[in-house]
Amino acid sequence: MNLPPPEAKQCRALLNAFLAGEKLSVLTALDKYGVYALSQRVGELRNTYKWPIEDGWLKLPSGKRVKSYWISQ
Repeated sequence: MNLPPPEAKQCRALLNAFLAGEKLSVLTALDKYGVYALSQRVGELRNTYKWPIEDGWLKLPSGKRVKSYWISQ
């Protein structure tokens, strides 16, 4: 596993959140970290930097489902 370079600020912010035990959806990533394209940044962390990020569906109170991402501790 490699760390993203300093210029990859969104990837670094997301990785720090994941390592702190956070589970992120598109809404939380946008609100807390200003990351709109969460799935693309997660793809970079997985494929380019080789981090084992997991994903699953989160059911909202409205009944809608959104994708959620995390790193298992």
